[in-house]
Amino acid sequence: GIVAIIVVITKFSHGAWIICIVIPMLILVMRRVHNIFQRAAAELAVSTPLDPQDIHHTVIVPVSQLNRVARQTLAYARSISQNVTAVHVSDNSEELDEFQHKWETIGTDIPLILIESPYRALIGPLMSYLDEVEKQRPGDTITVVLPEFVAHHLWEHILHNQTALRLKAALLFRPGTVVTSVPYHLESNIEPVEQ
Repeated sequence: GIVAIIVVITKFSHGAWIICIVIPMLILVMRRVHNIFQRAAAELAVSTPLDPQDIHHTVIVPVSQLNRVARQTLAYARSISQNVTAVHVSDNSEELDEFQHKWETIGTDIPLILIESPYRALIGPLMSYLDEVEKQRPGDTITVVLPEFVAHHLWEHILHNQTALRLKAALLFRPGTVVTSVPYHLESNIEPVEQ
């Protein structure tokens, strides 16, 4: 410290004034980082439920289509909890009616929530629904189980899962919410089905 003071006084006009700015800034940044780590350590030390019997899941499965991936994801969700709800969001009431009819034909006892969303928005209406679920079941851990395609080729990843990625990003900062992905690996040697 004494050396820094002497250098600043004797070489101030030659650029040592920068030290007067940099050193206090470094000290402030380091103190801020230290405080962040201290707060995180204090929060992590607080007791949370560690016994599996104390954790109650409310599982939400966003479903866009009734295909193999969706059905596999629903089966996985049911293996976690009996409290599973499927959610389908659409901007078209006719499509919602059609989806409801298809849902009834698959013969599942999982309840389906249909949300009509203007402007083709998905994340906002789903987050609002999760807020309502959280109000109804305040002690539960909300688990959102997302169906995801795993493409055979790396370049094909840009074609799939953009919605799942956006949902994961939106749910990352939502306290008390767990996000789980159920991957379905696409095989490249399967011929496309003609419709």
